[in-house]
Amino acid sequence: PASARGRRMQCARPLQLLQAAAAAESSDATSSTSRRQLSDRVSKLPCPKSFVEPHGRILATEVCNTPEFKYLRRCELAGLVPCQSAWRRFGGGLGIVDVRNRSLNDAGLSAVVETAVQCAADGHPLKVLNLSGNSLTDAGLSHLAGVLADQPSACAGVGWLSLAGNGQLKLRSKAVLEEFVRALNTLPTLASLDLSGVVMQGRAASGLASALGSGCCPQLRNLSLAGCGLGRTDQRDCAAVAALLQGWGGKDAGEQTSSGQLESADFSGNFFGQAGFAAAAAALRHTKLRSLSFAGNSGGRYLASDVGHQQVRFHPIQLLLEGLNFNSSVERLDLSSCGLGPDAAFVLGEALQTHPCMQSLMLADNPLGDAGIRCVIRLLISIKSDVSFCNICGHREA
Repeated sequence: PASARGRRMQCARPLQLLQAAAAAESSDATSSTSRRQLSDRVSKLPCPKSFVEPHGRILATEVCNTPEFKYLRRCELAGLVPCQSAWRRFGGGLGIVDVRNRSLNDAGLSAVVETAVQCAADGHPLKVLNLSGNSLTDAGLSHLAGVLADQPSACAGVGWLSLAGNGQLKLRSKAVLEEFVRALNTLPTLASLDLSGVVMQGRAASGLASALGSGCCPQLRNLSLAGCGLGRTDQRDCAAVAALLQGWGGKDAGEQTSSGQLESADFSGNFFGQAGFAAAAAALRHTKLRSLSFAGNSGGRYLASDVGHQQVRFHPIQLLLEGLNFNSSVERLDLSSCGLGPDAAFVLGEALQTHPCMQSLMLADNPLGDAGIRCVIRLLISIKSDVSFCNICGHREA
């Protein structure tokens, strides 16, 4: 009957409900386990770093302390066109200020150096000052030297200074030279000094040589005075500069026991003669020099010497070559375009026969002739050191 069927349906409904509830709980447990496993897998995946808005990373106070901001502010106040490339390698502990070949005048270079010194005083390292190829004058050098000398602690880490190519520098005034020497005295770690192309004659050459010889830069290892006009009017300039090759310091039992020694010297493009080459030869006896360049020094007059009843003429560079016979440290020698003839090649071969360290010989653009070439080849065959490079390109007849 219908009443009995209704009662059976009423009894079956709670059972279905219980089964459905049990199935739902089982499904929830399975899904939660799956979600947990999926979450664990996702957490192990590499995720990119959270993005930080640029304006939220740098504060306004930090911007004001950057070298670029200080430099631009100084240029704005002075009405100068800034050279922003100067600071490309200044940060990150590099400390390099590079404004070479920017045609900057005294005011432009002053803005760069003043900013660099200010930043160094604030804690930024300052290691390199490259001011080459600009239009610095004596007045500008005097001002820059005063800036460096007035902040000795900030400039104590400068190890490389270049004023090369500033053709308007003359160092004629005694006050300018003294100010420059005073600045060098505040650079105890200076290892490289490049003054190539800066005309130095008379007082300038002797004064600078005297200051360096007295140990104002005790860590100086590389010196470049190429194209400075040394010896054009007086060979005493060459002799004073050549004396630096033996270093500086005290003496012990007649021998030079220098606290400072050059490792590289470039005197190319000058006018070394008898006195200059003789002084260089004497200095080679007590030196630790590894690289020496006299390229382009062909302006010296031939000297006359009485041998028997005849007068023999010889190139003054032969005095330097004979000095190599008492040297054991030079590894690279550049005598390109020095007017070396067969006689000079013979002297060079005899002087370097027993040299223990020579590795590179630059003898290009010299009138060696066939006899000179034979002397060079004989030297390369018999020399005791391992010469890996010898350049005789552009040789011609004597």
